[in-house]
Amino acid sequence: MTANVRQAIEVLQTMPKGEREKAALAIIDYGASRPSRYRLTDEQAAEIRRRISRKKRTFLTLAQVRKRLRHLGA
Repeated sequence: MTANVRQAIEVLQTMPKGEREKAALAIIDYGASRPSRYRLTDEQAAEIRRRISRKKRTFLTLAQVRKRLRHLGA
């Protein structure tokens, strides 16, 4: 948590409950309206829908998922 976030929380804690709620909703709205840095192309979304609809889907174990994520640098 950054110093600015800590300071904002301290300020919020001194505000009346109604004002805190309004501020919280404003932050939530701000976060929801920001574009995500992750977007699927139409082709990627179609591929996901196609794979989900397959009767014989394959699944990865948790270890396999972690290995792939490490390989991708995540």
